[in-house]
Amino acid sequence: MELFKYGYMEAKIATELNISQQNVNGIIKSACNKMSDEYHMNWLELQYRNNIGMKLKKCANCNLKKPAINDFFRYNAEKKDELSSKCIKCEEKY
Repeated sequence: MELFKYGYMEAKIATELNISQQNVNGIIKSACNKMSDEYHMNWLELQYRNNIGMKLKKCANCNLKKPAINDFFRYNAEKKDELSSKCIKCEEKY
């Protein structure tokens, strides 16, 4: 990604790293998808917080307050609020 960030084209990156251009394209596409998903979730969180005034829940792992909905916390029938104590991001990391 560093080479792409500095203006290298996919073919040049493939040559520099001795991998196929198809692999380079896949890496770039994957990184772009991750950035897009992250941006969307951040935007969604801001909308819920600022425009809707939704109830927040604190993640037991990262200690960040996030909207108390299934977009940010997984369903857990054993919990009083029916949401996992860890946010989805933290659950996916560990």
